[in-house]
Amino acid sequence: MKKITLGIMGAVLSISLLAGCGSKQSKAPQEPIPVEDQKVDPVDTDRTINPIAYETVALEDSNIPTDLMKSVEAQKGNRGYMVWKENNTTLLVIMAGEKSTGGYSIEVESIEDHEGKNVVTVVETEPAAGDMTIQVITYPYVIVRLQDVGDQFTVITTKGETLTVIQQGDMNIQAEPEQQNDQPLIEAEGIYNGQIDNNSIEIEVNGEPQAFQIGLLQEGIQKLELYDQVKIKYYQNEHGQLMITEIR
Repeated sequence: MKKITLGIMGAVLSISLLAGCGSKQSKAPQEPIPVEDQKVDPVDTDRTINPIAYETVALEDSNIPTDLMKSVEAQKGNRGYMVWKENNTTLLVIMAGEKSTGGYSIEVESIEDHEGKNVVTVVETEPAAGDMTIQVITYPYVIVRLQDVGDQFTVITTKGETLTVIQQGDMNIQAEPEQQNDQPLIEAEGIYNGQIDNNSIEIEVNGEPQAFQIGLLQEGIQKLELYDQVKIKYYQNEHGQLMITEIR
């Protein structure tokens, strides 16, 4: 009888305990940001990116300083941005510059805190080929309001372009009425057909829709209802634009 001896070999397992190491903590924001809302810079992994709350300011907002709107009017042909600070409130004006027709716009996509630096991303749109657009010079811009943010801003487009800042000193320019070369004022009555963009409206005069630049009359324009009967005073500037000086 053949005996088979079964040998059982024992294997001894060693378990090593690893001590966890602490991670570097970024500077805490003014208000706690939920972890799911935080991002990490893909280049500098030690830097945390937090979203910043903001609101788009409507032109009829009575809290927009008059001096700021005058500065916007004076600088609207430039492409770039201006920063207006008052106490803990910051108003950021981002301008697309002069455009040859309607159909252009600019909007804020996001604002993020890169550890003390405010990075603003904007989307610029333009009319597609074949779109029907009003044939008048326009100046698209957007205003946003932020609370308790720092002074450092970088504004970039979704195409990767960096917009330049219009220096604080430039904002002291006072926008005076544009009437020049003794252009006579014209009085007319018409039907208000609505706002074309931030700077122009359409009024039907003698059965013909026309585009008018509103300058600093934004607050008054917002009180109008669509198809209101209006009386206006205006003149034609050296660029052929119809500039309203009074509307009621």
